[in-house]
Amino acid sequence: MYEVFVVACLIAHPGTCKTIELRMNEYDSLSSCSQRGFFAVTEWGTHETKWRIKKWTCARKGESI
Repeated sequence: MYEVFVVACLIAHPGTCKTIELRMNEYDSLSSCSQRGFFAVTEWGTHETKWRIKKWTCARKGESI
């Protein structure tokens, strides 16, 4: 299983960044995560307006990036 990870920085303090694991969706393969993970990232970004998405990636569940 794969999950989406987002690296986001505060808009007001660009040097303050964190990695967030989006647990709302799990994907069977790296390919499906890469193709469909964009939608999870977009949804997260619309609700977390204080954060700017720097990058996102897929990784196996339980791994860190």
